[in-house]
Amino acid sequence: MEVTLPHNAPFQVRHIKNIDIIYSDLQCLAVGGQKIPGAVINGFGAIIQDKDDQTADYAILSSYLALIVTTGTASPGYGTLQEHILAACASTSPEELLLRPRWVIPLCGGTPSHWVLAWADIGACELGMFDSIPGQHSESWAIPVSLHSPTKETPPKFHQLLQKITQAILDYLGRRDISKTLLSWKRALITPSTQQQQMDDWSCGLFAMMAMQTYAMQHSLELVGDDQKDAIRRKVLTLLIDLP
Repeated sequence: MEVTLPHNAPFQVRHIKNIDIIYSDLQCLAVGGQKIPGAVINGFGAIIQDKDDQTADYAILSSYLALIVTTGTASPGYGTLQEHILAACASTSPEELLLRPRWVIPLCGGTPSHWVLAWADIGACELGMFDSIPGQHSESWAIPVSLHSPTKETPPKFHQLLQKITQAILDYLGRRDISKTLLSWKRALITPSTQQQQMDDWSCGLFAMMAMQTYAMQHSLELVGDDQKDAIRRKVLTLLIDLP
């Protein structure tokens, strides 16, 4: 059953943590067939974590960290590194993030722009990514291309997005001892089965949210697929409408 937007939705702004959800965010979900903006994905992530904040071993961080870390400055409207770290913590202590070893970060990049779900598992020493269109090779910008330890023949790529964000967070938390080991971490790339991969040019954000929910629950990401995207669209829209 389709979800109907409230009649006053155009005049309302919904909030969760440090995220504002406006009418156009809801509209893209209600209409369907459109790429999902970052506010929707970040809002859904905040809702997931809120539901089991006291027991979660993961933290869902904002997609805006990519812009903040790559530019090296606070960007108007996108917050700061500290703000987004604190928003992912139930307490007011950023060190809480170290007690939640699985860090989830939605990322958007490439040409054309494409959403993927990335994670840094500081317990398992793993950088990983879920990509709904493996043929687009988003790992070339999201995680280091080499899946092996760097050698003189394959020099390390220091500025890949996920690695750079993870290093910035660890350095902020005073754990340079961990950030210095990032190049030796394992790499993981997971995609749906061939029949369940993204078949259109707009639903990557829906796949990222399906993967986010699945990863948080520690279920197999290989189960995420195209036949679930309409259900997640309706679910997320309902959850966002219910926000104050």
